[in-house]
Amino acid sequence: MDLADLKATARKYESAKAERLSADRAARDLKTLEDGFYFSLVQHCNQNGGAGVDMGDVLVEYTATQEPVGEDWAAIHQYIVANDAMDLVHKRLTATAVKLRWDDDIEIPGIGRKLNEKVKVTFK
Repeated sequence: MDLADLKATARKYESAKAERLSADRAARDLKTLEDGFYFSLVQHCNQNGGAGVDMGDVLVEYTATQEPVGEDWAAIHQYIVANDAMDLVHKRLTATAVKLRWDDDIEIPGIGRKLNEKVKVTFK
């Protein structure tokens, strides 16, 4: 790719990025509006005993479920170790903690390295 092509590609990249960011802003605004309507529907259902409403051409259904929330991580960790219950947690690494160890020349068994490449374009 010659310099003229590189420059044209950089400009197309910047234009596409600006268009995407504009669409992201519009989507966030729509999401805020959507969330307000959703909250109103939930509030109505809660005020009516959790029942849904059938209005002929529109059906509003309501369900509520309980989701787990970690409150005592020491107790959770103890349970996982004592019961070989690794299925209770996601198996992923905290990248920042691993990188800090790498900075201290500490290699952790079983952890590989994946190259992430970035290109930054600045117009002057």
